[in-house]
Amino acid sequence: MSVVQSKSRQKTGSPLEILRIVLAAAAALAAAALLVLNVVSFLDSINYYLAMGYPSEDVYKHVIPSQLLPGIFEPLAIYGGMALLLIYVGRINQRVSDYQTMPTSADSDVVVDSGIKEP
Repeated sequence: MSVVQSKSRQKTGSPLEILRIVLAAAAALAAAALLVLNVVSFLDSINYYLAMGYPSEDVYKHVIPSQLLPGIFEPLAIYGGMALLLIYVGRINQRVSDYQTMPTSADSDVVVDSGIKEP
């Protein structure tokens, strides 16, 4: 593969690179959707308990640690973590592939030796 083909391929992205980005975006959207769903569910629970006649201080004191905090941290940790992992795996993969394509000193010696003509 020539240098021009290599650079053009890096700009357009391989199918696996595009799939990785799409999966990272889907995981981030899933985290956001679950976060919104959990907050709405929390508010519904608060309204339900308040409608039943429980004191608001007791309801907030018991429902926040048992429902709101796990509802916030679980989607962020699971799906947000997957999205970040997919993004950073792609960056590490790009750096490793760039490092593998760099010429080594043995490669440069072969190029220099082949360019010298003997009389």
